[in-house]
Amino acid sequence: MIYIIGIQYEISLVLPIYNQARYLNDTLSSLLQQTYTEFEIICVDDKSTDDSERIIRRFMEYAPNIVLIQNPENLGTFKTRANGVLAARSKYIMQFDADDSFTSPTVLEDLSKYLSSGMDIYHFSENWYVDGQPVQVQEDQFARASIKNQNWANPQMQFLQDKEIHVNFIYYRISNLVHGKIFSRNVYLYAAGYMQNLGHIVYSDDYAIMYAITYFAKSYQGIPDYYGYIYNLRDNSVVGNLSAKTHKYIQDNKAIFEEINRLLFSQQNANFIMHQLEYRDQTQFFMKQMKAYDIHSKFKICRSIHLGFLEDRNYQDAVYDLCGIYPSWDYSQMICLPGDY
Repeated sequence: MIYIIGIQYEISLVLPIYNQARYLNDTLSSLLQQTYTEFEIICVDDKSTDDSERIIRRFMEYAPNIVLIQNPENLGTFKTRANGVLAARSKYIMQFDADDSFTSPTVLEDLSKYLSSGMDIYHFSENWYVDGQPVQVQEDQFARASIKNQNWANPQMQFLQDKEIHVNFIYYRISNLVHGKIFSRNVYLYAAGYMQNLGHIVYSDDYAIMYAITYFAKSYQGIPDYYGYIYNLRDNSVVGNLSAKTHKYIQDNKAIFEEINRLLFSQQNANFIMHQLEYRDQTQFFMKQMKAYDIHSKFKICRSIHLGFLEDRNYQDAVYDLCGIYPSWDYSQMICLPGDY
């Protein structure tokens, strides 16, 4: 069990920061306009090379609830988030990207009213923006079935307990993003401890921590139709050196799969897993879907370069099984290489 020494706030907002100077003025100014006052802002600088530190320190001169933590080296988003949670002086934490925002000054005040129920996870709704413009999640031919089940922007279940939480996560009924959620600090750190062997991952860090959190969480409350969070997507997140980014994406997912396997089949969990066959089947389904769907979500990038993983038998077998679940998935297109169609 993890204990907190000197709780001073109800909620801690954890901002992982790496070269986010161009957004920090607006983001910190906006957060300080919240009508709720029982919160702190923990800025974790992951060895930025721009003016991020200077901007944060300027705000700290007049905002005592802003804290700056500096990583000794560039650690990546996963460990940077965990470092922020470790430093939190509160019972609950919320992950908050440096270029995101709340929809109104009353969001934290509104959400704080739910915290007395003592849940491990509170899940509210979020709006998605691409380069400042509001968008709806598109149901393309590859993602349609998963998005229908998950409804990324708006939680569908109001109350879940114990195993129900992880099962609903596995079947994409709970968003696998850390945004739009309030977590128990203890549960978050306990879950992060089981993923401590992850190295410097850039992609899919949300999957890793959400998998572990939902695995250990005992209580979940969804807050449907409360759109309190604005999640900003940037077009430049998928451009640049496509080959290098895709290679890193695959590397990161491989590391995450290894950690998930280690979590599931660790000595202390072996008996639980082996005697819960239904639960094991659901977990295997998740692993198979994650391997195929997450890689395929980058399909436009993958088709632009010759990648050997499309010829990998394990990938092809996983895709074949999933095509039986999702009629909209085209097996022949999902395994073809550029020039084959």
